[in-house]
Amino acid sequence: MTLQTEAPVINGVHQRRLLKTAVPGPRSLELHALRQNAISNGFGIALPVFIERAAGGILVDVDGNQLIDLASGIAVTSVGIAGAVGLLTSGAAPTAPA
Repeated sequence: MTLQTEAPVINGVHQRRLLKTAVPGPRSLELHALRQNAISNGFGIALPVFIERAAGGILVDVDGNQLIDLASGIAVTSVGIAGAVGLLTSGAAPTAPA
């Protein structure tokens, strides 16, 4: 049995938790303040963290924190955010992001 010492990298994102700031970080707090002025309070938010990108099981917020995606759906839990690789292996035609 071999021990893996480096986290795998998927779409440029190391598959590990990494905290660079407090959560939520300063940029997420700024965006949350803007959101509060633009969106009704009827639409709640549990943790004001704003995700910039994601890959595999890791979410990267606007402050550079890498968080484990524990709130993903059933399909994402088993596959991760695989991007075009998942689309190509499923036979679906890839589409450009909106």
